[in-house]
Amino acid sequence: MLMRLFRNKTIRWLVPCLFLLATLPPVASSAGTTRYFDKNGKEITEEQYRKLTGRPPSLPPTLQSTSPSNKTDAGSEPEGGSSGGFGGTLSLVSETIIRGFERDTVDKNDVRVLPVYQYLQLDYGRPEGDSFSFHFNGWGRTDLGDGDFFAEDPESALLYAFMEYVHPDANFQTRLGRQTVFNGLISDSVDGIWLAAKPAPWIGFSAYGGLPVALKSTEGRSGDLTYGGRVFHGSDAHYEIGVSYKTVSGDQGEDEERLGGDIFLYFPGNVLLSGFSTYNLVTRGWAEHAYELSFNLSDLYIKPVYQHFNYDDFFTPGSISSQPFRFLAQTGETLSLTGAELTWRRYGGLNLGAKYNHYRYTLRQESANYVAGLLDCPFGAVQTGAEIGRMDGDTPENSYLLTRAYFYWDRSSGVLRNGFFTGDVVYVAYDQDIFGKSYSFFSSLGLGRRFFEDRLEMRLSGDYSSDPFFDSDLRLMLTALILL
Repeated sequence: MLMRLFRNKTIRWLVPCLFLLATLPPVASSAGTTRYFDKNGKEITEEQYRKLTGRPPSLPPTLQSTSPSNKTDAGSEPEGGSSGGFGGTLSLVSETIIRGFERDTVDKNDVRVLPVYQYLQLDYGRPEGDSFSFHFNGWGRTDLGDGDFFAEDPESALLYAFMEYVHPDANFQTRLGRQTVFNGLISDSVDGIWLAAKPAPWIGFSAYGGLPVALKSTEGRSGDLTYGGRVFHGSDAHYEIGVSYKTVSGDQGEDEERLGGDIFLYFPGNVLLSGFSTYNLVTRGWAEHAYELSFNLSDLYIKPVYQHFNYDDFFTPGSISSQPFRFLAQTGETLSLTGAELTWRRYGGLNLGAKYNHYRYTLRQESANYVAGLLDCPFGAVQTGAEIGRMDGDTPENSYLLTRAYFYWDRSSGVLRNGFFTGDVVYVAYDQDIFGKSYSFFSSLGLGRRFFEDRLEMRLSGDYSSDPFFDSDLRLMLTALILL
């Protein structure tokens, strides 16, 4: 398969880039852990971030714009623009991705697939001030391969295109157009209007309405409608309690109706409790519960978690066909996850950790336990990490030993000056053979470079995997990112 793939002219052209890109400047990477920075770009701890911002990183500000263009540091004055109008900055991001892999189709084996993706993002205005702004993001694709692998898939999509207005003095914000709404249990793409307001320091609300994007291509739009909202009560960064509601209707009647509650409590001593529960009003049952608690004991960071899913209530029967894993609906199965993660932060950037998760399936009467040790360690310009875990379950796919190692190398001097490199290797050894194979393997290698004062970034990566369900898979990806 590798020889057949290499015969393609495009793939042969990609290989020399592995050597040419070794001189490129670094790109920030978390290397497996969440990292926080102040407005000057200096890395700080999570606790320092909480004190600096006045709220934990896991709680999104109620009226903060979610537009990717909102990158102005707190306290800094954006360039250009005038209050109350469209004047402001123009940001344009173009990302071109070339991928290469092989697949078997109904008509032919080992079809070479060479899709070229073009993403375009445009932001204009001052969303962080008292003014209007406009945001656009979409993509298109063409296949340079020798088959019709994407014949039944869309060749382009509009991700979002909306106008936004923010009035900070009145604590009011609204958007009109295609957008993704994130509020409490709501996470939907909508063609319509969204607004949020905080009339008093201790209460606020948001609401939206329009056409559900997910149903656009399934049944037409003559009977489509979605709307919902969230009301919350809180006190600065100390606590917030919210109630959310949403409904989605299609041509065949009501498809989805849910009610949910979310909670955030921030206690003295950096103790944080957050979570949410969702109730399905159509099936009249609890669909999901997810809660986590985090706190510190000296240098030890502790995070217990609990999740519970009821598949009959998590997936609503109806005409919504865009939901993945719909085959789990109406199975009567439930899944519970109880676990905790511990991280010892003792020596600067060195993190030693442990993880435990207990999985419980009611219908299958099966349970599994996963225990792992974690390491995240910097060595100068190299950030490395590792994980060794054991899954002990009742079925072959849930009984295995997992090992993982990864690195991020940021070169600022020497022969490979201004280059950055990433690598990740995962190996899973099963207790019993699955379809005649006793292991799964995944490896990834990437490198990149920036030009013209970080306005052009080139990245090249390659992934190889082999497991009981897929004999072998090699993927190459070249990315060109332009920021204007």
